[in-house]
Amino acid sequence: MTVPNDFNTKTYELNGSATEFDTEFQFFDESQLNVYLVVDGEATPLTLGSDYSVSGAGNPSGGTITYPISGPPGDNADLLIERILPIVQETSFRNQGAYYPETVERAIDESRMIDQQLQDGLDRRLKRATGESNWDAEGRRILNLGDAQGLGDAVNLRVLQQLIAGIESGEVGDASLVTALGTTDTRSLAQWMRNLGYPVTSTGEQTLDEALDDRIAAISVASYGTDQAAIETAVANAVSSGRWLYWAEGDYTSTGNIANLHDVRHIGPGRIVRGSDAFYPSIMPGQTNALYCDVATGDDSNDGIDEDHPVATRAKLFNILSSYGGVSPGRWNIYLGEGQSQERFDTNLFQASGGVYIYGPDVSGGTPTAVLDGNSNNISSCVVGPFGKWFIYDVAFNNFNGHGIVSQTLTRTELWNVHASGNSNAGANAETNQRFYIFGGNFSNNASYGARMYSGVTGSVRVDSRNGGGAKFDNNGLHGMQIREFTNVRADDFSCDGNGQSGVSVENARAHLVNGHIDNSPIGVRQVRGAMPFLDNMTYGVGVVTPEVSRSGAVELAFSNSLTPRSTLFSSSSTITGNTSRQLVRSVTIPARYFNSNQKIVRVRAVGSLNVTTAATIGIDYGGAEFTNRTTPSTSTSSFMVEFEVVCRGDSSQLATGRLHVHNASNADFIRVARTFNTNPEKSLSLSVTLGNSSDSINIEYVQFEFMG
Repeated sequence: MTVPNDFNTKTYELNGSATEFDTEFQFFDESQLNVYLVVDGEATPLTLGSDYSVSGAGNPSGGTITYPISGPPGDNADLLIERILPIVQETSFRNQGAYYPETVERAIDESRMIDQQLQDGLDRRLKRATGESNWDAEGRRILNLGDAQGLGDAVNLRVLQQLIAGIESGEVGDASLVTALGTTDTRSLAQWMRNLGYPVTSTGEQTLDEALDDRIAAISVASYGTDQAAIETAVANAVSSGRWLYWAEGDYTSTGNIANLHDVRHIGPGRIVRGSDAFYPSIMPGQTNALYCDVATGDDSNDGIDEDHPVATRAKLFNILSSYGGVSPGRWNIYLGEGQSQERFDTNLFQASGGVYIYGPDVSGGTPTAVLDGNSNNISSCVVGPFGKWFIYDVAFNNFNGHGIVSQTLTRTELWNVHASGNSNAGANAETNQRFYIFGGNFSNNASYGARMYSGVTGSVRVDSRNGGGAKFDNNGLHGMQIREFTNVRADDFSCDGNGQSGVSVENARAHLVNGHIDNSPIGVRQVRGAMPFLDNMTYGVGVVTPEVSRSGAVELAFSNSLTPRSTLFSSSSTITGNTSRQLVRSVTIPARYFNSNQKIVRVRAVGSLNVTTAATIGIDYGGAEFTNRTTPSTSTSSFMVEFEVVCRGDSSQLATGRLHVHNASNADFIRVARTFNTNPEKSLSLSVTLGNSSDSINIEYVQFEFMG
């Protein structure tokens, strides 16, 4: 045994259909696994036997979690699998006793697994970057924080709410509130407020009340609740004096625009009501604010808090958003309105605990009418993140210099019927340790990629459930989708047609491609550097070679990372149709490290079925020597199996044998061909098929590599 994986946890996104989840790491007993259901960052432990079951304990390649045991499959949540071993050492060795290598190896493996779980715990702790003096919470909440006592203490929400309540009641300077806040020194409390970011300018002689009067203006419903002019005056005075504006609890009815509303720092529980819209100047968790834009009728001097007073530019909306702090409680809805504008937006590190939802007009899956345009690649990309949750509906990002829309690190981004074309790089780009989801939409006609996902992205491409439309990644300069560098993506019901190099390029990453269509691309699915693409029910049109495995070590990497003796290149129901010649596997190289003093065998097997009206040809090519062009009989339906075996000898030569079996309904074996020869190592292998009629088809159940040594 070995421990080739450097992780002890595995997370899956529940999609409403999957019920079996591989651990991808070894465990010795089912009690060593903890399983959690994670919803919106909150983890709930599940119970073995009633919620989930475990199989595969002791299997070097890992086991399988079945969840749920009964009832409908989970959805809109994550399943977290964790291996926890007791930190003990129970293996005993006697002097001159029997020696069992497997016992020693298991003890070493368990020790390494304990190292991994300790490292996992360290990775989740509050840390400082090398050379940095400050702690970095990475945009996450810190729970169960005690009340502040000293000047340098962090403050929790409870203490802050007490302070605000004291301001509202006029009791801030009273002993009762000062005691509740943990100090009897009002000058220290004023300093403490400054440390929190409140602009108290006490010189040490002012009382806290005096300091607050200097820096915070307050309005009440009794005096301002229905007086539009008074509200405007209060805001204007706060702007001119630089004071914060405290909104006492209640509704403040506004009948028109409030100039410079977003240029003031707001506190307090009150809300502005205008028609059917309500706006919370100091938004709290569970509340929702909305901002509106209309490029035709809007004005950037408007406050944008209702549909009748929209701003004119999309960039102004996001400038307003960023004025409400780096991390805003609650949810923000952004309504872009119909029309095209040549501008970009950048969210400038803003994030909201309830997410930011960006809406164009609903077009029922059609082309969005809310369009941001990069002016023929003269304007750089639109950006969301880093951090936060972003949901974009029915918006187009066209003709930008770079990517159309960029999702930055540590975000959760969902694109619903987003369109992106004419961009000088990718239509959509997601990077570095984030969740990224595409629901329908069109990412076509970009200079390089339709969508590019890399460096630790977990995501999916799905149908837009509002209208049933699948995503399109067509006619891009390089690849329809590029999935690379430790990324894990599942794509369903998509098209990648007419791209310059490949429909989908998978590079050192995992991709599960289901019900997709690839046409008119030189390569259908490109596999590079240890990639793991799995293809289910895929269809390919004219001009596609699929899949390609590069010569840069993909096969070697797949073998070295596999704890089982076989590796599947692609599996289940990939279909090729038409009067065409196509390669099933292109350019697979057997690495030189398999040629040593011990004889080893590498076997490649392709299994599937043919449906032909005349005849089909299946060929095997290895290092230029062909087991070639063996024609199947003229039969309506035949199953077939292609086997190719290479015996790797210690004298750097090989013994290669090819076999082709084709069966009809009565299981008669029509064709069997074998050829044996010696050759130098590292030759290239390909399997190909030729169909002679436009109605002919071949269904590939799987292509598999098997290594025995």
